[in-house]
Amino acid sequence: SDSLLEEAEHAVTARRSEWEAAFARTACSPDGVELRNLLQTADLIVRCARLRAESRGLHYNVDHPWRNSERYLRDTVIEL
Repeated sequence: SDSLLEEAEHAVTARRSEWEAAFARTACSPDGVELRNLLQTADLIVRCARLRAESRGLHYNVDHPWRNSERYLRDTVIEL
């Protein structure tokens, strides 16, 4: 749902902020870089899902249970 995606966005943003602060204070490690990459990937997935107000394939939103081929039958591109 839109509200759960909004909650997820806030949660991922909070975790990214916490990790970026910790990442800046500590030495780089492969696990730390991997966690940073996973958090950035999670952020992109949630942001794209919030922008795409439709349901298609594995992406299903109870607030938008239909497909919207006219508007969304293309790639979703966002800038960081």
